[in-house]
Amino acid sequence: AGGPAGAPARRGAARAAMANSSGLREDELAEIAFNDENFIRMFGLHVNNALDYFALSPWYDHTSNNELVRMQKLGLEVLQTMKGIEYRLLHTGHEPVLFVVVKQERASQTIVRQQAIYYILDKTIYQAPTLQRLVVSRLVKTAAHLQNAFDKLNSAMRYAPSQGFTWHFEGDAYKSWRQSSEGLAFERRRKRRDERPERRGEAEISGILKTILNDFVPKDQHGLGGAGAVLPGAAAVGGPGAAAPALGSNATQATGGGQTPASGGLATPALQTPAVHNTPAPAPPP
Repeated sequence: AGGPAGAPARRGAARAAMANSSGLREDELAEIAFNDENFIRMFGLHVNNALDYFALSPWYDHTSNNELVRMQKLGLEVLQTMKGIEYRLLHTGHEPVLFVVVKQERASQTIVRQQAIYYILDKTIYQAPTLQRLVVSRLVKTAAHLQNAFDKLNSAMRYAPSQGFTWHFEGDAYKSWRQSSEGLAFERRRKRRDERPERRGEAEISGILKTILNDFVPKDQHGLGGAGAVLPGAAAVGGPGAAAPALGSNATQATGGGQTPASGGLATPALQTPAVHNTPAPAPPP
């Protein structure tokens, strides 16, 4: 086990331990940032030492070809002739504010497979998120904002049979918006919108009453209450075809006991009282 056959396995384990020397998982590495003020203070940051600065970060793989080149003090152009993991600096044109470092696996001089992207922004190193992490993050934030909006709408909702659903918001932001020109214009539109259902309701009620009048009340009684109008009970009082008594403020109605003023200016039908006959009482028996 300790012969030459076990040497590659031991070297591979050592390389893996060096690569994971930060002790952080992949998902944790994607959420951190790295900055080394001592390096910046001593050497600054420019194109020639950006990869050296990145080698201090927890993302750097100490088993990469870049580490072998650094240990042997070779040039970076040697990386194109090697196979394995390497780091390459992309020129963005925004140096020294922004540097982009690409981690890739080289299979040949012309075939490479990109694994991760890092960027140095204002002397701080970050790992660029993958497309999956970016989409998931945006969806989670969008869902959180939508849920917050729905919660506020639900808490501000009011219902009234005459107006339907309305929303009443509170807070300084809403009060300041209500006082702005946009809020005042919205309030005017809301008042005009609330007046339309009221007018429409009045028109519907008028239409219902008109339908009832046309269907259930004879046409000759539509003007009840006017001069010379025929009362529904006139025929029963004065006989068939008899007209109602005249209407007037000083009208009186003759009764069996004298004159009675009409109440409300409407003459009431004559009331017949039983006749009284003066008949002498019979004489008592002897």
